[in-house]
Amino acid sequence: MSWLPSSGAAYGKSNGETRPQDFFSIDLYVTVPKNWIVAGPGSRTLTLEDRRTQYRFNPKNPVSEVALVASNFEKRSLVMEDTTFELLISKKHANNLKILEPVIPALKEWIEERMTVASELGLSYPYDTMSIVEVPLPLRTYGGGWKMESVYSPPGIQMIRESGLPIARFNYAINSQDAELIEDEKKLSAFILQLLWDFFENDFEGGNPMLNLGRNLVSHQTKPSGSGAVAMEHLVGEIANELVIGKDGYFSIHSAMEGNRVSEMLNSVVRFGGSFGARAHLKQLDWREHFSNRPSVWEHAITTPLSRLDFEQDAKNSYHALILKVDALKNLVLDVVDEDDVGSFLRDLITQYRGGNYTEQDFHNTALSAGVDFRDLMGNWLHSADVPGFVVARANLERLESPDSDEPVYQSSFFISNDEAVDGFVTISFGEVGALGFQELAPIRVPSKTTLQIAIQSPDHPRQVLVHPYFSHNRQRLRANIVEHDNDIPVTSVSLPYITEVNWYPSEDDSIIVDDLDVGFSVIGGADAINKPLFPKWVTYLFGGYDAELETDHGLLQLNNAADSLDKNVFESVLWYRDSEASSFGRYRHTYVVNFQRAEQTQLTYSTYISTPGRWKLEIHMPAIKRKIYYSRHSLGLGSSYSRTSNFRLANVQLEIKNLGLSNTIEFKPQEASSGWNDLGLFDLDVGTVDVVLTPQSEGNTIGDAIKWSEAMN
Repeated sequence: MSWLPSSGAAYGKSNGETRPQDFFSIDLYVTVPKNWIVAGPGSRTLTLEDRRTQYRFNPKNPVSEVALVASNFEKRSLVMEDTTFELLISKKHANNLKILEPVIPALKEWIEERMTVASELGLSYPYDTMSIVEVPLPLRTYGGGWKMESVYSPPGIQMIRESGLPIARFNYAINSQDAELIEDEKKLSAFILQLLWDFFENDFEGGNPMLNLGRNLVSHQTKPSGSGAVAMEHLVGEIANELVIGKDGYFSIHSAMEGNRVSEMLNSVVRFGGSFGARAHLKQLDWREHFSNRPSVWEHAITTPLSRLDFEQDAKNSYHALILKVDALKNLVLDVVDEDDVGSFLRDLITQYRGGNYTEQDFHNTALSAGVDFRDLMGNWLHSADVPGFVVARANLERLESPDSDEPVYQSSFFISNDEAVDGFVTISFGEVGALGFQELAPIRVPSKTTLQIAIQSPDHPRQVLVHPYFSHNRQRLRANIVEHDNDIPVTSVSLPYITEVNWYPSEDDSIIVDDLDVGFSVIGGADAINKPLFPKWVTYLFGGYDAELETDHGLLQLNNAADSLDKNVFESVLWYRDSEASSFGRYRHTYVVNFQRAEQTQLTYSTYISTPGRWKLEIHMPAIKRKIYYSRHSLGLGSSYSRTSNFRLANVQLEIKNLGLSNTIEFKPQEASSGWNDLGLFDLDVGTVDVVLTPQSEGNTIGDAIKWSEAMN
C-alpha cells in the first residue's frame, strides 16, 4: 500500500540502497461535496464554493508522496507564526473534545517552544499546515516494502484512528484528580498535555504523531541512496525528531502481529481509568525499548554492519537492530556535538539536496562543513561490525586531606579498559538513590586498546558509581565497586586528575574459567506442565492470553522476558532462566542462570579440558543475589494479570568432579558463601576433559555463574 503519485514498480520502492526515492512538485485541485474539508500535503486554498467545494494544494516544497483525507469534519486550529496546526475530527466525536479544551494554553506553549528550537537550528516545517485528521478504523495502518511502515504520516498530515483519541475517555483520568489540580488552570493544562503524550506514546500501532514528525522535516524533503541508505535516513530522522520534538515513538507491523499485547494495554487503561479508589494515571509503555533491547536483537546488531542488515529477508530483526544501534549513535552525537552544529548539518543537507538524493560521501562532506565529524565519533559506523568492550576494575574510595576546610571531599577512582579494535564512548554517573540523586558527567572517549583511570571528587559519599556505554559488547551499564559504607575510608593527600591514561590491562593468568555464557556450560532441567486452558484459544487471546515466542539468551529463556510475558509464573517453573546481575562473573556481560523449582533431573555442568596433569584448585563464583527480589507476572486469560515479587534462599548443592572415569563429590552451601570466588578445594586431575556437575539438594533457587580451575603451586 502506498500513496500516489508513485513512480515505477512498487517492488523494492522502500529500499533506498537500490531504489532512490523520487520527489514530486505538485499542483493539485480537489473537488468535494459542499462544506467538506480536505487534508492534504500542506496548506489548501479555497478556489470554489458553490454546490460543491474545491481546494487547491500547491506546496512550495517537494513531496515524496501525496495523501488526501476528506469529510464533513469538525475543525479546531491554532496559527503559530506562519504555520497552521489543525485538528479535523468527525462531528459525532466533537463533544469528546470539550474535556480536552483546558490543554490549549499548555499545548500552545509547547508548540511555541518547539518552533523556537527549530528556528534557532535553522529548520522549519516545510508545508505551512499540519493536519491531524481522524480516519476510519478499517483504514489499514501499514504500507508496503520491507518495513511496512505506518502510512498515517504522509507529508503535511498525521492521521489518528477513530478508535483512539476521538473516543478516548480522558474524563476518567481528569475528573479523578485532586480539586487543587482541577481548579488550577495552569496545572490542569499541563496535566492534560502530559496525559496526551503518554496516550500517544503507548500507541505502537502507527498512530503516534511523535513517531514521524522528523520525517516531515527531513525525509519527505530528501533521502539518501546507495549502500547504507536505510541507516543514514534513520539516523538523520531520529536526530531531527529528538532535536525539534524531543519525543519518539514505535511502530512495526511485525511486532504488532507478534503474540498478543491486550493484557499490557488493559493494564495501562485500568491505570488510566483508575481502580480501587486510586487516582487515575496513564502508565507509559516503552514499546521501543521492549522490542529492540532483546538478546536476539543484540546478537544481530553487534555482528552485522548496518549496511549489511538484510531488510528484505529478515525485516523484523534487522529493523530492531537498526533501532538499537542507531538510537545509541544518535544519543552519542547529541551528547558530544554542539546542537547548533548538528542543526546546521540538517539545514545544509535539506537545502543542498531538497527534492533529490544524497550519497554517503555527500552525507559526510555536508556534516564536516557544519563541524560534525561522524567518522571521528563513530568510526566506520555503516560498514563495520566492530564494537568497543569495556572492563571496569581497581575501584577505590578515599577522603582527601583538606587542611583549609572542615568539609569532606571524597575521591572515587577506577580503571576503565577498552581492549577492542575501535574507540568507544561512555558517560559516568555517581551518587545514590534517594534525595541526593545522581550526577551525570560529560561523555568520555576510551580509545582502542587503552586503559584510563577516572577520578571523581565530590562533597558527598557516592554510594554508587555507574558507567554507561553508548553501544558496546557490555549491552548494559557497568558498576564500579565503590565502598558503600562510611567506615574505615582511607585518607590521602594525592589529588588525582579526572582522566589519566595508565599502563594496565585486565589480568590474564593460567587459570581456566568456565562462565555461564561459554560453550562448556550446559544445563538439564525438567519440563513445565502444560495447563489446558479453561477457554478456547481465540477467547483467551482476545481477552489477554499470550502466545508470542519467548526470548532466549544463548539458548536459555531470558528471565525478565519470561517473567513479564504473562505466559507462566516463573516461580513455579522447573526451567532454567538466564538473568543479568552486575556482581556476576563475566568479561563484558555479567550473567548467571537460575532455577526456581528443581526437578529430578535438574543439574548444570561446567566442562573444560585440562592439558597439564597435577593438582588443581577449584573455585566457584557467586553473585551477590541473596537478597535479590525477583518478579513474575502471568495471566490466566480474560484480561487478568497477576504480579508477584519475592526473594528466595539459595539451595544447597552437590558438586561432582568427573575426570577420565573418576569422580569426587563435595557439598556446597551457596546461602552461606560470600559473593565472589569461593575455594572448593584441591583435586588431582589427569589430561583430558573435566566436568563439574552441580545438582540441587534442597529447596530454594539453584544458580550457576562460573567456576575457575587454577594449577596448584608446589
